Amino acid sequence: MPQLYSTHLSAWRRERERGALAALRARRRGRQPDPSHGLRQEIAQLTAERARLEERLRQAEAIITAQKKLSEILERATMPPASA
Repeated sequence: MPQLYSTHLSAWRRERERGALAALRARRRGRQPDPSHGLRQEIAQLTAERARLEERLRQAEAIITAQKKLSEILERATMPPASA
């Protein structure tokens, strides 16, 4: 049976620190994660936010239009009739 000497341990530590033993590290098994998944998720989130903001814009424009019409009606109601 082979002996384990301190020189073997020190050599192994030096190689580990240099990264030479990186191939011996445990690796995750199974399918690798899809790198585009995060991008697709972000696109979906931004699309939903855009739709929400467009709806708020549509509501704000409707309110502004209604306020303009009300303002015109009130101006006409408070103006004295024109003399002919």
